[in-house]
Amino acid sequence: MRNFLMNRVLKMLLCSCLLPVLVHADALPRIVNGDDAPPGEFPTFANLQATFEFGGNGDLNKFWPNCGGIIIAGQYLWTADHCLVAFGSDRYFWQEGGSSVGPLNFNFRLVVGLEKQRFALDPEEQLYYSTPEAYNQILPIIDLTADPFDRSDFFNQQDFTIINLSSIIADDQPLLINKAIYLGKKTDLKPTQDALVIGFGNAACVQGDCNIVPDAQTSYPNLRQVQVELQRDGCEAGETDLAPVVCVVAERVDLDNDDGYSNVSHGDSGGPVMVKNAFGDYVSYGSTFQGYVDDQGRVSNRQVEFSAIPDSRVDSIVGTIQSWHAPTLQSSLKPNQLYAFRLQNLTPDTLNIFDLGLLTVSDNVELIENSDCDRELAPFEICNFEYRLNSVEQDGKISFQYQERSLDVLLTSRIRPLQPDDDDDDNGGGGGGGSVSVWMILLMAMLTLFRQRQCA
Repeated sequence: MRNFLMNRVLKMLLCSCLLPVLVHADALPRIVNGDDAPPGEFPTFANLQATFEFGGNGDLNKFWPNCGGIIIAGQYLWTADHCLVAFGSDRYFWQEGGSSVGPLNFNFRLVVGLEKQRFALDPEEQLYYSTPEAYNQILPIIDLTADPFDRSDFFNQQDFTIINLSSIIADDQPLLINKAIYLGKKTDLKPTQDALVIGFGNAACVQGDCNIVPDAQTSYPNLRQVQVELQRDGCEAGETDLAPVVCVVAERVDLDNDDGYSNVSHGDSGGPVMVKNAFGDYVSYGSTFQGYVDDQGRVSNRQVEFSAIPDSRVDSIVGTIQSWHAPTLQSSLKPNQLYAFRLQNLTPDTLNIFDLGLLTVSDNVELIENSDCDRELAPFEICNFEYRLNSVEQDGKISFQYQERSLDVLLTSRIRPLQPDDDDDDNGGGGGGGSVSVWMILLMAMLTLFRQRQCA
């Protein structure tokens, strides 16, 4: 979508000849080469989608993908702060008086487990929107009447935000996710490590080598993955102990224009950069932040930075989440067989989950004592939790408690695949995505409408 908005804005600017044109490389493709992600590999990946209406123009039921993120502890969204902050301010969109800012109305939704989307051209607006085709669940973040969050529901640091989604998750429709992406601290990384970036990328291309864009319309229809080399140290961005970054450096750059195309891949804004741990699970060591900004304020994607977690912010993060983290679904189980998943302590305390009052199970679940999790776990530490489901006639449940919060894991013999979109009219929308704040997109749209009137 941003490709068309950008083209329309550029056309109007040229028509009026009033404003200079500045295009950052940060608007170039974010998934270079790579492959389609295996089906079912990243059910915890979430896609934040947006739409807007300005001056009676636009359709609030048609969305485009804007940013990535991951679901933590069954009810929290971890994403980029710049995806959610009102352009030109430090206030979140839901703090601006509902879903309206002056004459601008907007909707946001979260598509959890999005793997595949279908694009269609709106002939009147000449914009591409998408309809989710393979996904887990759609959550309406905000609409014309909703204002679901208060300040206690979110925490932000540098360019990542944690949002408590419990107020918009229906009690009878919990987020059932059979694989988790865990959180890792920067200090746990090696100096360089092979890592994986996932996302839908963005096919907007207004300078540089546009031939690599798969289609001039929007982002990839399928979730993509690409291997990168992640650097812990030596990133060009200035950082502090409270605002660290990790980075990926391009192998090829347009040397004639440092703001031009490079072949670095950095996924969608807010999306994870991940490394596999000893258990074979993915651990996110950063969320997509920005391209390199030089001392003249120019942005280049010859190096891409990810907001990382410093030791100094662990207390704030676990103080916000205050829960255990694990998959919330274990499916296709057979009776009396040994199974396991990984459990991460995202509470503020060092705890043994087997201590009295922290762990409850249904009658058909057998826990394995003296297992890896039967020990004290410090915040952010991960263990291997083992169990058996002795009877599959009924679903089982394991509940991990911390104070007033509970992480429930459903155990079932049934298979729960991603669902197709049964209602295109209600759930249709979206295309685009990435590192430019949705507020920049909305501003561009407003400029477009304004210039159209001026040039008419």
